[in-house]
Amino acid sequence: GKNCQVLSCVKANAYGHGLEAVVQAIDKETDWYGVTLLEDLEKIRALGSTKPMLLLGAIPESRIKTAIALGARLTVFDVEQAKAIAKALKKIKEKAYVHLKIETGLHRQGAGAKEIKKILRVLKKSSKIVLEGASTHFANIEDTTDHSYAMEQLKRFKESLAFIKKEGFSPKICHT
Repeated sequence: GKNCQVLSCVKANAYGHGLEAVVQAIDKETDWYGVTLLEDLEKIRALGSTKPMLLLGAIPESRIKTAIALGARLTVFDVEQAKAIAKALKKIKEKAYVHLKIETGLHRQGAGAKEIKKILRVLKKSSKIVLEGASTHFANIEDTTDHSYAMEQLKRFKESLAFIKKEGFSPKICHT
């Protein structure tokens, strides 16, 4: 659709297919890349891609400055990561664009309601952190006959987005 973009997840060496080969094959066709490691982001930049990249995992505070310099968007799913980003930004002039990962039922990585409140408090204190996006990760999505769990997750995601907006934020990219 018109308001839809494609993020190509190329973590874990593009799921074993070879990061460099995959990026070279799809760079003209994708809008974004998703990676877990900063090293993968560095490799993609070295290949010449200027596409936006979302770091899907947390990175150490010592590498946040490098990630931002490379144009990474950062995933935040706990208050410690939000505080680390805010602290790192005190040493540089750039802003950080973050995506809040919301826990809706996968129970692997994501902020629940209490954690979202804490994260938003940190973001409100920093004028250099922009909440660009919000996301969740579906669990049990392979079951193509029963969508009830996925629909429940979607409902939780929408409720969290409504809360985030009520708190004064309007992430322009909401993704699952």
